[in-house]
Amino acid sequence: MKISIGGAAIGGVVLLLGLMLRGDRIAASYLAMYTATVSTAIGVLLMIMIAHLSGAIWFVPFRPAAETITAALPWLAALAIPLVILSPAVSTYFTLRAVMYWAVWLGIGELLLRNSREVASQSTDQRSARMTVLGAAGIPAAALALTFAAFDWMMSLSPGWSSTVYGPYVCTGGVVAALAVLAVAGTAARDDAIAAGREHYQSLGQLLLACVLLWAYLWYSQFFVIWIASLPREVSWYVVRFASPWRGLTTTLVVTAFLLPFLVLLFRTARGSRALMIGLAAWLLIAHYADVYWLVVPSMRSRWVPSDLLWDLAAASFVIGSTAAVAIWRHRTSSLEFVDDAAFEAVLRYEAP
Repeated sequence: MKISIGGAAIGGVVLLLGLMLRGDRIAASYLAMYTATVSTAIGVLLMIMIAHLSGAIWFVPFRPAAETITAALPWLAALAIPLVILSPAVSTYFTLRAVMYWAVWLGIGELLLRNSREVASQSTDQRSARMTVLGAAGIPAAALALTFAAFDWMMSLSPGWSSTVYGPYVCTGGVVAALAVLAVAGTAARDDAIAAGREHYQSLGQLLLACVLLWAYLWYSQFFVIWIASLPREVSWYVVRFASPWRGLTTTLVVTAFLLPFLVLLFRTARGSRALMIGLAAWLLIAHYADVYWLVVPSMRSRWVPSDLLWDLAAASFVIGSTAAVAIWRHRTSSLEFVDDAAFEAVLRYEAP
């Protein structure tokens, strides 16, 4: 908590000072960090509902961390206010749509947390029925809200350019980052939670491999279709990112976000190694931020200068630090119970396919 608050305070001070000096460059750094964090948090929200809907036993040890992250959604909604206030191009309809997106996410998130608080007073059948209904309705609602938020907050930075797979690509990247953050956070089990073991990481790794492949496929499909059509209005978006100074980031992203994780996750031994999975997960979190940065910042900055690194680090420190502090605070002050007696034995005996 102290580290999170300290990081948020330092980052906030630097951002405020930066607004007086280079407000346009601060906006790009903040938007990239904010959208990367929001897509990760919504990815976690989707994973909770998918796990409940599918009855995924392997996910139970990761659910404490997942619901702790979900508890920070109200703060992430508040962090959207600077984007509305500071941007002169934001319209009333843009603001109303943002309110709608957050109404969907907050409604689903709070229902999930309420279910965890009431778990002790419900039978397993009652809880399963409620979560099945919530998952069936909540998954498409949350995913569609993230898709349209990606259009509004990210793709609209290039008004003359559009892509039909942009929203699904951002959603898939969010799920990849969600699985990665759960792999890292899953090691810190509470007294009333079950620690994730080799078999649980094996299943997480299998799903992570599938999501990385889908993520890479959507990236390549979008690039291939647009590049081969060679329409100036569409190709210009890629021309900017394949030219200096963004060319290096483009090449690095393809290797680090797609190729390297794919090669590692192919091996069952690697997926079952908790230490290796945690290291790869941390790598993927950085790759997810780099990917969102690649989507957002070249549309707002024609070039990159060394001082931009300070604004990027300040935005990361403030957004991540403040979000983590709120998540920890709500985690400590809640009465969540994550594992009941009926699921305890099944989780301990779980073996990955």
